[in-house]
Amino acid sequence: AGGAGSAVTEYLNQQNRWMPVLQLGLPDVFIDHGKHDQLLSDIGLDAKGIAASIRQRIALLP
Repeated sequence: AGGAGSAVTEYLNQQNRWMPVLQLGLPDVFIDHGKHDQLLSDIGLDAKGIAASIRQRIALLP
């Protein structure tokens, strides 16, 4: 909430542009300490997780 994705969505709404937007980001919860690559993987923000999120969203489009 309140991140770059929210700003993009707000801008698109102000411009009367309606399109699907996939917002990915850090969850609003405490994230343990650890290796950067592992932490990104754990929350789905590594390359594999991002690709999976995109594929899942595309599957929902009409």
